[in-house]
Amino acid sequence: MGTVLLLATAASREGGFGFNFDILETNLINLVIIIAVLFYFGRDFLGNILN
Repeated sequence: MGTVLLLATAASREGGFGFNFDILETNLINLVIIIAVLFYFGRDFLGNILN
C-alpha cells in the first residue's frame, strides 16, 4: 500500500493522477448511505425470494 501511495503522490506532482481525500468532494457520504440502504432493504428482499 505504501508503494501505491508513493506512486500516486509522485504522479500527482507531475500532473498525472492522485488520490482525493476530500470526503465531501468525492461523495463518500452519499455512497455509504446508498450502500447501507441497499443492504438493509436487499437483505429482506433476497431472503423472501430464497424462501
